[in-house]
Amino acid sequence: MRKKDELNGRRDRMCFPQRMERGPYSRFVSTTAYTDVRGDALARTVLLLWCTGFLLISASAERVQAAPASAAGALLSAHKKCATLFDNLKKGKTEDIAGWIIDEMGFAYPAEEKLARKAEFKEKLDAILVSPPVSYYGQLDAYDLIDESYLPGSKRYFRLVYISYHEGGPLLWEFRYYVKGDGTPSLHFVTWTEANPFEYMATSAMLLPVREGRSEASPCIAEADKEK
Repeated sequence: MRKKDELNGRRDRMCFPQRMERGPYSRFVSTTAYTDVRGDALARTVLLLWCTGFLLISASAERVQAAPASAAGALLSAHKKCATLFDNLKKGKTEDIAGWIIDEMGFAYPAEEKLARKAEFKEKLDAILVSPPVSYYGQLDAYDLIDESYLPGSKRYFRLVYISYHEGGPLLWEFRYYVKGDGTPSLHFVTWTEANPFEYMATSAMLLPVREGRSEASPCIAEADKEK
């Protein structure tokens, strides 16, 4: 009799989910097993998609790094272009600087817009060279490269950050270059600002790329320094 009761108890425990299907929680109990199965399948699908995406990104990064452009040659050329800009600024040749900026970045502008933009850049550059107390800056006497950064995974997009020293105070200059397929660097963006150098260099935008820094920069910088 005892063995029969124990057997019935085991049967009751085994049949518990089926009997609960008629109760208020029948949907929860009866679908639990299926939910686990679907959850496992979903997890495997997500993992497969993640692995596929990672492999595609890795392959894309390899293709970018394998680009034919010479990173060292492009860097050296970019340094020389910036050195020419500062040399012209020191000599007051703001029209040459404005013309170079428009030729580099505004080649697709209509002729009239090119002239207007060139005049706008020249006016802003002239304002820098006005001596204190009218201006906070004045004549340029020296400059330094303080940062050289690369876009992660690419040697075909980089930026150079300089600090220029004037009569009244310093200015920060940021140049971003895109390296064409033939290895020629093309100016993609330029700005100058009176921001505090420490605050400017600590912004999230400045911390994103791979940072080389002035002291750890490539030998191109030494070559550029020789030609100042």
